[in-house]
Amino acid sequence: MVRSAALGLLLVVSAIASPVAVGANTAAVGGSGGSSYSIQCDSGMLLVGIYVAYGLWMDLVGARCASARDAVTGTWDNASDFPSVGYPHLGTTRKQGTCPAGYAVKSFKVSSGSFVNSISLTCNRLGQSWRTTTSTVQLAKLGATGGTARTAQACSGSSHAIGIHGRKGEFIDAFGLICGSVPPSTPALQAPVNGLRVTSRRPTFYWTGAARNLGRTTVCLNPTQVSDCLATAAVTGTVDYTSSNWTPVQDLPFASGIRIYWMVKICNDNACRTRSSYFTAL
Repeated sequence: MVRSAALGLLLVVSAIASPVAVGANTAAVGGSGGSSYSIQCDSGMLLVGIYVAYGLWMDLVGARCASARDAVTGTWDNASDFPSVGYPHLGTTRKQGTCPAGYAVKSFKVSSGSFVNSISLTCNRLGQSWRTTTSTVQLAKLGATGGTARTAQACSGSSHAIGIHGRKGEFIDAFGLICGSVPPSTPALQAPVNGLRVTSRRPTFYWTGAARNLGRTTVCLNPTQVSDCLATAAVTGTVDYTSSNWTPVQDLPFASGIRIYWMVKICNDNACRTRSSYFTAL
């Protein structure tokens, strides 16, 4: 579908859902001593478990993260241990808990006094774009007996854990979850290369398809540089998220010598990522 406009060309390839807000971190539950710590999974990864060392109290805790794989089914792979905090003492017990495939950490319960005695994680099944559903799995408690059972804490809405935070000293004083969602990766623009003088009135635009995307890819062209694709489109087309190139069906309506900015915007249900470049029309 083609629509004319007085100012330049803006090609928009379909519309997709607005990004959602990242969930707030949970409270860190336990004692108030020690210094703060924070361990966050890499971008595009989810928290799928923890590993611990404990005696009477929790000595050490670390994050287990996994790479987001399929945005439609919410699956992940390659669970791996991230750095830990704390100090294992002689004779401590080491254990780990990991969510089943297709689940991520959503909430937890702690038993504690001045220090954390035990941690119990709940995993929620993931749906499209790795948003959490109501299906849950309770992992076995990690840690020792004792302490007072504290109120469960959970990541809000459809967000899930992407790391852990709290306080630590000689032992783990407090434990909490860093909450968030999985964004798509940023696309890389390939052609036309930055600054190129383009002779074709219908050049083909190429980019590397971003991972973790879903729905439709947006492509914009405009004679002025913008921070996002605008709604006042002069030309509208459709490119599926699996595509990594687009060729206009009509000649581009730009005068010779005009600098044209082009942008690719790729989204999933959680966020969008963009990349822009420019070429000169002959």
